[in-house]
Amino acid sequence: MEYIYKEYNCVCVFVYKLCGELTWSEIASACILPWQSEEQFVANKQLIIDSKIDTEQKVLGLLACIAQEQKAEMTRLLKPTELSMVQLMLLHALDFAPDHTLTVNQLKQTMVDESPNVSRALNKLVDKEYVTKKRCDKDQRTVFITATEQGLQAHRDGDKALMMMSVNLSNDEINQLYGLLKKL
Repeated sequence: MEYIYKEYNCVCVFVYKLCGELTWSEIASACILPWQSEEQFVANKQLIIDSKIDTEQKVLGLLACIAQEQKAEMTRLLKPTELSMVQLMLLHALDFAPDHTLTVNQLKQTMVDESPNVSRALNKLVDKEYVTKKRCDKDQRTVFITATEQGLQAHRDGDKALMMMSVNLSNDEINQLYGLLKKL
């Protein structure tokens, strides 16, 4: 729970910078609010929509809020798999790598953002027997990570769980949104 609030506070700072005339508490409440339970979060996007900032800044603020809502939903859907998003992304990279093997540095390069949690996430995957670690014989600084069959299955299970997400738009709206997002 604390981690989720830290993530949302980062977005709140971003939105606060965009929406200077709003107070910190208004921005914090706009970004994300607990709703009904600890596992469901809903952004108060109306606060941004009703603000006096220009439309482009509203779009950026709304994108930030929606991204956090979707991230919270992904975390909720992954809970039964006992995988974090970072662990799933690492398994995804390994699943598509030759021989399901990459070095730690190669794995770090596949991450969307430079996550400092890669080593910790890899250690947890080792503990679950989803990956193995092997030091390079020629260069002890290089560590090879290989996905096990259990790890490959865990990746598929995680992807399957995430496929349950929906944006609740019509096909035409989805295609229109997709076209716009490709331009960003």
